[in-house]
Amino acid sequence: MYFYLINLFILIKLINSQELFASSAELQQLVHVEKEIPKIIENYISLENKRLENLKR
Repeated sequence: MYFYLINLFILIKLINSQELFASSAELQQLVHVEKEIPKIIENYISLENKRLENLKR
């Protein structure tokens, strides 16, 4: 009986550590995307400014 409880406890710990790893990996991806957002916005603004300049001509 104790053997099964110990195995169950180990299994739960492994699942929790895998969830933690998955959460950590997802957060790293989110930080990477968050760093790219200003570049994307700056590029969009630049393209829109060029488009507006073309419309003014």
